[in-house]
Amino acid sequence: MESKRWGIRNMTETNAPRKNYNAIDLAKLICSVMVVMIHVAPFGHPPEENSVLIDTFNDYIQNCLTRIAVPFFFVCSGFFLYRKTTEQFDFSPTKKYAIHLGKLYLIWSAVYLPFIIYSIIHSDKGIFYELFKYARNFVFVGSYYHLWYLPATIFAVILISFLLLRKISVRKILIFSGILYFVGLLAQSWFILIKPLQQAFPTVWKLLKLVEDIISTTRNGLFDAFVFVAIGVAFAYHDGRLSKIKSLTGFIVSMILLVIEMYVLKSLHSIRENDMYLCLIPAVFFAFSWLIQVELPPHPIYQQLRKMSTLIYFIHAGIKSVLFDYVKDTLIERSCLFFLIVLALTLLFSVIIIQFSQFPKLKWLKIFYN
Repeated sequence: MESKRWGIRNMTETNAPRKNYNAIDLAKLICSVMVVMIHVAPFGHPPEENSVLIDTFNDYIQNCLTRIAVPFFFVCSGFFLYRKTTEQFDFSPTKKYAIHLGKLYLIWSAVYLPFIIYSIIHSDKGIFYELFKYARNFVFVGSYYHLWYLPATIFAVILISFLLLRKISVRKILIFSGILYFVGLLAQSWFILIKPLQQAFPTVWKLLKLVEDIISTTRNGLFDAFVFVAIGVAFAYHDGRLSKIKSLTGFIVSMILLVIEMYVLKSLHSIRENDMYLCLIPAVFFAFSWLIQVELPPHPIYQQLRKMSTLIYFIHAGIKSVLFDYVKDTLIERSCLFFLIVLALTLLFSVIIIQFSQFPKLKWLKIFYN
């Protein structure tokens, strides 16, 4: 029927019994720990004479393998949001979700405001420059370095919903978002492809630099989140999926290719930023295709894991910043202990917030994860 053509679910699918997605909740928790690994070297930073092997391990974990985490979150957002729509596409779920994420963004931006003020005060570039940069980052990059996920998701879901309302098919959205992702790659890991423009077409190069000065990075809703949320939409609207074994095999092969991609690009001195790689698209696609077919036994723990993954993502950066001031230039900071302590404290505070939020007088704590 026409609803399939436009990538819109029919009413019978929407009212179908809820499937068990506990494997997704478990995967989200693992991905949140991966985000901690991205920001805190899991093997530490030993003295230079002993650091070659350790630095290599850190590099491929922090800048390659764990980079699947945030794209996976994007796919989950697309999948679970657009499963709520009916055959006559309604913008109201998107509006509700965008407002929810907007509130989370404002709340966590307020939490991290003291860190931002501290960095502004101690900056060598002046207060006015830093305030301007903060205003730009708040819109295009994220108010704090890990909060970019929220405005990126908001932008992506609003854009996709607008396209669906315009009767643009999911297939066309995937193609369009894929093209934009490749454009974003050129400013990140595949920078080597546009570097010759600096000499060959200096005017074009200056224009690109101007755009970069405005948006700072292509790690945003248009060039990054868009394609992954669109993949989630495709899973939400289409039942035809690969088998579990094919999906798992595809995921493993894609991750191997991701490592090879990073190795080759590093050898070519091409990588400017590590957020976007070509092989992340098939890796996330196959991972999600496999996980939505895995049904773990029902248990209340998975609802708690869902809350914890959110809190781990948002809390860890603050714990890292505070703890770093106390252990800087010590054995703890240079070893894997720093990562383990940051992770342990992050888990502890996450559990405390969840447990305390169950008390009637402390229900307001739910604003940090709900």
